[in-house]
Amino acid sequence: MRGEIERLADVNEANVSRALASLSATGRAPKTLNDHRASLYGLCQWAYKIERLTDKNPLESVATIEANGDVRKVRRALTPDEADTLLATCGPRRLIYQTALFTGLRRNEMKSLRWGDIDLDANTPEIVLRASTTKAKRADTVLLRSDLADALAAARPAFAKPTDLVFKRMPTWLTFVKDCIHAGIFAVDASGRQIPDDRGRTVDFHALRTTFITWLSMSKASPRTAQMLARHTDIRLTMKNYTDPRLLDGRSAVEALPTLTGEKAVAVAQANGTNGENSVVLPVVLGPRVMAGNGANQCANTKTTASRQPVDSSRLSTPLRGVAKRVTNYARRGRTRTFRYRILNPARLPIPPLA
Repeated sequence: MRGEIERLADVNEANVSRALASLSATGRAPKTLNDHRASLYGLCQWAYKIERLTDKNPLESVATIEANGDVRKVRRALTPDEADTLLATCGPRRLIYQTALFTGLRRNEMKSLRWGDIDLDANTPEIVLRASTTKAKRADTVLLRSDLADALAAARPAFAKPTDLVFKRMPTWLTFVKDCIHAGIFAVDASGRQIPDDRGRTVDFHALRTTFITWLSMSKASPRTAQMLARHTDIRLTMKNYTDPRLLDGRSAVEALPTLTGEKAVAVAQANGTNGENSVVLPVVLGPRVMAGNGANQCANTKTTASRQPVDSSRLSTPLRGVAKRVTNYARRGRTRTFRYRILNPARLPIPPLA
């Protein structure tokens, strides 16, 4: 943020807003602008709380920019054929791309990787990332495929020290672009810019991490397993941002759904004696006083001390959880008496269904 902001005293709402607006005019994404604001906010918070150089944090009144729906960069995953061609044509950088494709390591994590971080002698070869080298600043373990472990073991110098870097030189952005063009992964226009695909997606070095996570879904790994191997704390990030749906085999998933023939339903209907014909079973409403038999003992909790006249079922209220309640006020003795009528399950009564 240059221009009107040169000293701490120049940091105020008006100047910061103008600086962010000028950056936005150059095409910077909302996330970039919010990152600039966050950095300046941290500086002002330090000046306010620790050094007491300001009366308040002037960035408190500068709102963040809404970034939803304004995604400037969308990566796509490489197909297995594209990745195979890249490894076959990239020359001495093969091990670098192979490690990125089959571990999902970020560029800076690979740049800081030491031979002491790789355990090739264990039954399950793995990489133990130091907390200082990871994006989340926590120690993580990355499992290695057997063929990748063999390639790393073959590339390890005989007298390599544990503190020596595994990859002494990482490919630059321009080198990666040339390797991808040579492999036919994408093309560039006259100005040297990458031509995106039909959905506006591009490929960069971080797209190799997207490829690794997408391939996990292609291999039918569970979403929780993919999240664990991607070292994400939020599974939505794994599934939404790092899984390319175009490489997933939706057709096979649909064909793998269970087949329903209806034969079992016909067999059950024949066993019940209905032969598949439609039948209507009416519920049976039992009043407060029920003759013994036919499931009358299910109404043992029926409460009645009043009228013993036959019950008109049409006057019952709508059943609630199988019980219909009717409350009648009697002037006699000034009391309210409650009659409960239970609707029994017809299947438990010896009454044949009506056709």
